[in-house]
Amino acid sequence: MSKWYTCKRTYEKMAMAKVVIDKPTGRNLGAYVLGSKTKEWNNLYAMAIQFNLTTDQLNIMNFAYPTAASDLGSLL
Repeated sequence: MSKWYTCKRTYEKMAMAKVVIDKPTGRNLGAYVLGSKTKEWNNLYAMAIQFNLTTDQLNIMNFAYPTAASDLGSLL
């Protein structure tokens, strides 16, 4: 993720994420995030898990740009 625009714009040297998805249903089960934007991404994944959102539903959401949230679709 360190080559993504958000990380380049904020001079992030390292950023990583692993998303756990139930493939048959597309439901988000969890995520591991490393980097300075973890607070923002963790809140988004907590919301996705709490409201049982699928990856398709998250991919069609509009987030403010440029923010770390706008990169969410690239993780899924």
